[in-house]
Amino acid sequence: MPDSIACPNCKTEIPLTEAISRQVEERLRAGFEAEKAELLAERSTLLAKKDAEVEAQVAKARDELTAAAEVKAAEKVATKMRDLSARLEEQDSLRREAQERELELLKEKRELEVDREALELQVQRQIDEERATIVAWTPSRSTC
Repeated sequence: MPDSIACPNCKTEIPLTEAISRQVEERLRAGFEAEKAELLAERSTLLAKKDAEVEAQVAKARDELTAAAEVKAAEKVATKMRDLSARLEEQDSLRREAQERELELLKEKRELEVDREALELQVQRQIDEERATIVAWTPSRSTC
């Protein structure tokens, strides 16, 4: 068994131990390269999954924040609506009270006008009676 073999291309003598080492090295290198490629592919897959999980979490958090903001806004609007409704009821009540007072004042004014007219009529009658009494008691002037 020779200790070396000749390269079929360049005819260089290669020691047998070096040839075996190189083959083993090439096999190992090819195995490592394949394993490296497999690990890189697995890493890419895991990163893609992790990115998808992060995106899903971000979307979920965004949806939760949006929902919370909508609830808060709805509560704020509901509170504002209750306040406006209470104000409206208060103003409506005040308006009704003012209308009732106005009606009472108009009624009192009419009654006062009726009373004033009745008083004027009574005073006029008394004046007419007094005049009639004065005319009746005044001696008539005779012409002499």
